[in-house]
Amino acid sequence: MLRRLGALFATIALGLSFASPAHATGPTNTTPPMIYGTTIVGQSVSVTAGTWDSTPSSLSYQWFRCADPAQVTCEAIVGANAAAYALGVDSAGKYLKVSVTAITAGGGTTIQTALSIIVSLTAAATVPPVISGELLRDSTLTTTSGTWNITNAGFAYQWTRCTLATGGDCAAISGATSATYKLTTEDIGSFLKSTVTAVPTTPGYVIGSSNSTSYGPVLSQPVQVGTTTLIGSALEGETLTVSLGRIFGSPAATTTYAWQKCGSPSITTCATIAGETSNSLYVTQSMNGNYLRVVPTIQNDLGGVIVPSASIGPITRPAGPSNSVAPSIIGEANIDTTVTGYSGIWAGTPAPTFTTSWMKCTSADVATCVDIAGETGTSLSLKISDLGKRIAFKVTGKNRVATTAVISGVSAPIDYRAKLVSAPMILGFGLVGMKLTTIAPTWSESLDVPLLYQWQRCAKNDPSTCVDIPVAFASSYTLVQDDQDKFIRVGVMAGDKTARAYSVIGKDAVYAGADSPAAVKPAPAPVVTKPVTTPKPVAKPVVKATTITCVKGSLSKKVTAVSPKCPTGYKKK
Repeated sequence: MLRRLGALFATIALGLSFASPAHATGPTNTTPPMIYGTTIVGQSVSVTAGTWDSTPSSLSYQWFRCADPAQVTCEAIVGANAAAYALGVDSAGKYLKVSVTAITAGGGTTIQTALSIIVSLTAAATVPPVISGELLRDSTLTTTSGTWNITNAGFAYQWTRCTLATGGDCAAISGATSATYKLTTEDIGSFLKSTVTAVPTTPGYVIGSSNSTSYGPVLSQPVQVGTTTLIGSALEGETLTVSLGRIFGSPAATTTYAWQKCGSPSITTCATIAGETSNSLYVTQSMNGNYLRVVPTIQNDLGGVIVPSASIGPITRPAGPSNSVAPSIIGEANIDTTVTGYSGIWAGTPAPTFTTSWMKCTSADVATCVDIAGETGTSLSLKISDLGKRIAFKVTGKNRVATTAVISGVSAPIDYRAKLVSAPMILGFGLVGMKLTTIAPTWSESLDVPLLYQWQRCAKNDPSTCVDIPVAFASSYTLVQDDQDKFIRVGVMAGDKTARAYSVIGKDAVYAGADSPAAVKPAPAPVVTKPVTTPKPVAKPVVKATTITCVKGSLSKKVTAVSPKCPTGYKKK
């Protein structure tokens, strides 16, 4: 309830200021004093000195207590002459103000603060709440509200469960918010407290709380929450342990155990196993084919309960992991893809646990496979660095009997994901000086990457004789003299997404639309003719050039000359 009076109270305070005739020449106040602090009984509040037009040689204070905000009835508080004032019960429900007198050589001036907010009294219990009732499960406890220093108040309740008699290690009980509380199983052995909160209904009072003393412990014969179960497998060599669920009892309960071997699931076939009285049992070979169960007896001074488990069995011999459907790889082993490993179908008792790993192989023989470091998940991403390699998926099953590892079949060599649909083709004539161009290949999927070209020169019509032509990296290539009597082909790849696809090396001269040029021929040598000297030139008729159309399959070519002839492989139309 901290309040700091601001400009509004400053204005009021200026209006209330006065100067006595004796101090007519005293200092002038420029910022009024203000009361600050928490106005609750038991706390202290203080007053600022304010600011003045000249520095006072001394300051004096007088605190006042007012019965109403209109200041009709105000009285000076005897002895309250300091800048701070400790609030007592006599200030509860009242308002405060302070007169501040500043003295200088010229005289003194007194000014009053604005009123504080009402001084409040914290509700406090003079007699704490008291719990009564029978300390047994399902009994109902009742708490008093206590006796308080105020009369006009309502009360709220909260019950708390504690593990210690001193009231330590407590937690509020959800929903327990009335003056009565019915004890539950969760309360057995615990101590109860009630917290009562007084909520004043008149101004000038502040909410307060009070706790009862601890009440308990809550008594009960043993109560089991949950069931008795056996943890472990019905296998020779296993150790079975008992889980009783949650046991409540006060006084504390003790438990004894009796293990039984049964010829069938029926309890009528069960007999106690001599000497087995702990909460665990090692399963021996002599128990094979039988069923087992445990019969715990839980008791304290107030009574006891017998809570048998269900029987488990029949007891069998353990078996190591075995695989009936081998692991396999799901997905094509291509670059930029992720393949998944299928673990297969396994059996084993006890049930095996499994680990997986990926292997890299140098051939289709699984004996060449080695584990890939760090790749122990059920999926594997293939990268360009894996090109041409093979992979396998290994699953290892393990139980206390044995460890068995099974490897999938070895994959095909890791290839590019995009498959070649049509090889590149070359357009142009196989003549030195001619420009060859490329029709790009197509792949099984769209690849949004630049195409890379490499032209090659081959000694024969045999790909093994081909070598790269330096700096021939464009989609076109102009034949040079070094290409004479050679064969030309082009290789194209889509970035690092495909292998290089080569054009076919043809056997015949290649014209527009053919697959590739044949052996490159030199350009024909120019024909040199000597002039013929005659005694007298004889005028000859002018012979005009004619144009013929030559065809080869669906291709056609026009030839213009004095005596036009079709190129090799073409016929005159």
